[in-house]
Amino acid sequence: MYKKELSKMHERVRRYIEISNDMFEKLKDIQQLDYIKAELVKIGGQGKSYRSIIDAPCFKQKIEELFDKPIEEAHAEYDRMLDRRNGL
Repeated sequence: MYKKELSKMHERVRRYIEISNDMFEKLKDIQQLDYIKAELVKIGGQGKSYRSIIDAPCFKQKIEELFDKPIEEAHAEYDRMLDRRNGL
């Protein structure tokens, strides 16, 4: 009896740890996207959309520094981040 109860408790703890880790990853994704958006506003100003800031060739160097990737990969990374966040 004791082993069965202990086994059930361990399974419950494992499940809660998985849920907790999943929630942590989701929060991390949201925070990362919020940080990127805040930096994009600093780069391009508040009157522009995030997409237009990323697409503007005059901000190419700053965008590459922000994402630490070439501009083409920065576009794709921003899209992936949006998809992950919207999937939450």
